[in-house]
Amino acid sequence: FCTGSMLKHLRNMHAGYGEQIFYLLLLTRIFLEESVIEAMYCDCFPLLPNRLAYPEHLPEELDREFLYEEGELEARLETAIESVMGIRQVDYQSIVKKYDWGELIGKYDKNFDSVID
Repeated sequence: FCTGSMLKHLRNMHAGYGEQIFYLLLLTRIFLEESVIEAMYCDCFPLLPNRLAYPEHLPEELDREFLYEEGELEARLETAIESVMGIRQVDYQSIVKKYDWGELIGKYDKNFDSVID
């Protein structure tokens, strides 16, 4: 799916920044993979298929930026590579913070307490 020049550019970016910048998901049968949340929590730009549960877990104003339709992955990846400086300015962690255990533990405790009582 990626041209040789795109892969070379990705390798050069990785070498230049010394960290992962992009997270591409090509799977077709995963509903919300933990690795997507982990990658976003580590401030990686997610490029996800616009199907399954992914649209439900992204803010509506950002879903077009992160979701690709069938047949547009290569073009979307090229655009992301070309605009890497802007991509690096987004706080992806804040988008998935709702899945952080520190955010969830109170809800779980409350639900468990209601079952016990």
